[in-house]
Formats: sequence, structure tokens, C-alpha cells
Amino acid sequence: MIVQVHAGGAEIARIDHPIEVLAYDQWAGTRALPELLAAFSLPNNPAVDRLIFQAGELLSKSGGRVMNGYQSKNREDVWAQIAAIYSAVAGARLHYSEPPASFGADGQKIRTPDRILSGGVATCLDLTMLIASCLEQAGLNPLALVKKGHAWAGCWLINTTFPSPIYDDSQAVRKRVASGELVVFETTVLARRQAVSLRAAHEAGLEHLRREEEFLFALDIKRARIEQIRPLPIRGEGIAQEERLSEAAQPPAIEPPPALPPLDGEAILLDEDVVAGTGNLIQVGN
Repeated sequence: MIVQVHAGGAEIARIDHPIEVLAYDQWAGTRALPELLAAFSLPNNPAVDRLIFQAGELLSKSGGRVMNGYQSKNREDVWAQIAAIYSAVAGARLHYSEPPASFGADGQKIRTPDRILSGGVATCLDLTMLIASCLEQAGLNPLALVKKGHAWAGCWLINTTFPSPIYDDSQAVRKRVASGELVVFETTVLARRQAVSLRAAHEAGLEHLRREEEFLFALDIKRARIEQIRPLPIRGEGIAQEERLSEAAQPPAIEPPPALPPLDGEAILLDEDVVAGTGNLIQVGN
């Protein structure tokens, strides 16, 4: 873009500023506003509804639970919902695709949920945003975690957020996991033929956090929404999914939650009004 200022027929100032136009499905990476990754969580994508339905079916067969977000105020119920979504995605028989080597800095094109289920391939970032889309549609608060060359997912077990959309303190994230407020899990295991339990995926996700020198940031999608970063608009591409979905494997059963430590009284929950930006934070002790 060139901006020129003329006076008396002469040019008195000129600015030449480059503008980069990205494709609809391209994330710019960490070089400019990395929190815009939240726009690729697409809870209203039609493919997400199919996965949420399958997760709901799994829940109903596992103790009669339902997809109700944080309404029960019970972390075990939230874990069950995460596990159901994890199992539904695992049953989609996806294949892993290697991401660009420099995706953290330079970004990459991110497949939408319907494209993932139609084509059957996904990178670690594709899978992370697919899981985030499903968790968000289920009324939960997902995270996308990014380190050098890799991405994985997380979700709050209580209705809370980090204080800003981008949080780069890996030690603080680990503390929230240790306190039983947050679960993190590897997503590439969802593209393996051999089912990997959510607990094992959680241990792998926690191991990523321990490598502090590689950690870049955690993106809190709920906080990004509060800060007015909205999902990309849905495109009516009409990609057929029925054939691949009909061939999907039986999703693995939902596993019971691990023993969660009691909340220490400092956990912060979101009042419903906070989501709209009008309420106050409240503290709880259990």
C-alpha cells in the first residue's frame, strides 16, 4: 500500500507499506497476533455437530451422562464430556499429515472440520483446532497449546479462563494441570489405528509442557471470545462426508476420570455474566 500526500502539486510525503493478504484458511503464526488462531475454532461447522452427536451417544451409554458443559459444576462430568469427544474423533479413522517445519513462526493453512472428516488427513494443528471446535460447541473452554513445531489441546475442568488469550508461562499452565483445574492432551494419537487412552494422551501433553525451552504459548479460546475474536464464517462448500463417516470405526469407550485433587480454594470460576463482559469473578473453595 502506498500513501502519498501532495501540496501545491508537489509530493511532500510518501509511505510505502507492504500488506500481506492471507487465504481464508491460513493462520499467520506467531509473527502477528497469534491469538487469531482462535478464529479457527469453528463450533458451528456442520461436521462438529456430527461428532458432538456421536459423543452424546457415548455419554448416554456411560452412566446416562449428557453434554451439558459446566452446568453440573462437577469436574468428573466435564472429564467424561472431554473423553466422549476424544473418543468420537478417534473413531473417525483419520491419518496424520506432517505440518510445515516452520508453522509456529510462519503459520500454515488449517483444515476446517468438514474438510478433515471428508479427506481423512490432518496435521497436529488441524486436530487441535478440530478438538477445540468440538469442545467449544459442547459448552466447554478449550485451549490450543503451541510449542516449536507442534500443537496439542487442552480444556478447563472448571468454568474459568486465563487472564489473557495468549499465555506463555508453561510453569503456570502445569500448575493448573497439577491442581486439577485443567487437562492437556496430545492430539496426534487420534490419527493412529491403535486407540490411545485419553489418560495416556494427557501424559504426553503434560510432557510437552515440561520442555519449557520449546514452549511458545497456550491460547485460551474462551478468553479470546471475550476479547471479541470470533470464529471464521462458515463457507458453504458442501463437502460430502457421509461416505467416510459411514466407514468410521466404533469409537473407543469412555474411560473413567483419574483421581482429581481437591480444589485449593484459589480456583477462579466464571460467573455467567463475565462471559458477556459484565460480571465479576467469584472464588470457590470446592
